[in-house]
Amino acid sequence: MEWLLVIAAALVALWFAAQQARTIATCRVTDGKLEVASGRLPARVLGELRDVVQRNKVPAATLRIVREDGRPRLLMKGALTPAAEQQLRNVIGRFKLAELRG
Repeated sequence: MEWLLVIAAALVALWFAAQQARTIATCRVTDGKLEVASGRLPARVLGELRDVVQRNKVPAATLRIVREDGRPRLLMKGALTPAAEQQLRNVIGRFKLAELRG
């Protein structure tokens, strides 16, 4: 029975490691200000994301840029309007994966 727990723990650890490996960067919006929480983004991308956040007056959110099928994808949580979400996706969609990894 203990070996089942060990296997389950190993699978959970492997899943978390896979999630981290595909994450390019995580950004947090707090009080309307966007900051990179983990990873790195080129200044141009960061500036465009900040512009969208400020224009749409986003109070709080988490943005996670991941690699999926060889392309960047933006995962979002928080107080975002559909318009803000689409604008943020448009920003990330304009850049190739290699550009985002810098």
